[in-house]
Amino acid sequence: MNFSQLGRTALNRKPVDMNKLVAEVVKSVMINVEDRTIEWSIDRLPDAFGDATLLRQVWFNLIENAVKYTRPRDVARISISGEEGGEQMTYRVSDNGVGFDMTYSGKLFGVFQRLQRAEDFEGTGIGLALVRRIVERHNGSITATGEVDRGASFVFALPSDMKKGRAIA
Repeated sequence: MNFSQLGRTALNRKPVDMNKLVAEVVKSVMINVEDRTIEWSIDRLPDAFGDATLLRQVWFNLIENAVKYTRPRDVARISISGEEGGEQMTYRVSDNGVGFDMTYSGKLFGVFQRLQRAEDFEGTGIGLALVRRIVERHNGSITATGEVDRGASFVFALPSDMKKGRAIA
């Protein structure tokens, strides 16, 4: 339902402290993690311009996936970084989890598409589709790279110029 409504929801655009959002998301995700060793590497992130509630959902889905798909690791390593470059802000979430076969990367952002067995990892297959829709509503883009049993990396970019950050229908 959230996915279908997202295209019609007006964006409440303003400056967003991405460091604050990531800190809140990591704290909330860690509440549900029991007896796991997770090494976090979180760089200072540039601020963005957009809808803070929706951008929080992007971070939540990407970070929750990193935590979920590193579950088989004795020591999970999750890194979060960002940089300002030219006309865009770029943010990255990387992990040392189960990864995925790049042959199927086109399916990653599809609704109800899963690259891992449902028996192995919980979820509905809507999270990354939601992330893509939110990023695209902000006139941004998202890509993913992965390698089976070696981890994955998700990179999303948002316009740095507030004038270019207008929502698309």
